[in-house]
Amino acid sequence: MLDLFNKLFFLAKPFKLKSLFINEILEVKPLELLLQSIGDYLENFGLSPLHNTSLFLQQQLLKLTTRYCKNIAFLDFCGFESQIANQIFNLIKNIEHNLNYLSIDLKSENNKTEFSSITLQYLGQILPSKFEYLNLGK
Repeated sequence: MLDLFNKLFFLAKPFKLKSLFINEILEVKPLELLLQSIGDYLENFGLSPLHNTSLFLQQQLLKLTTRYCKNIAFLDFCGFESQIANQIFNLIKNIEHNLNYLSIDLKSENNKTEFSSITLQYLGQILPSKFEYLNLGK
């Protein structure tokens, strides 16, 4: 995957990718370089880290997404740890003016999908009025 990121990043012409869905992240730096160059164009974005992806790496992925991707309309986050739900909410707040579709599947320590009434209330407060679709858990 690193080789693919490098090829995309070093293209001579600007690369205006609108959709990117990734389910395996081994290193942060290649993704950061890619998001720096295409983040403004991304409208459809999904991350699904593998079950053994560290919490630290998941946090780094969310920071990069929040920093570089401001125009996301379709967001799909599957398999993130429930401990970083606040970071996901910060990302949602950051892109709320564009967001139409949201799919989140947070995992607790026992690997079960976890959503509380507080989480649902908070989502209800930050999701835009034009919001169309919400999927909580797979």
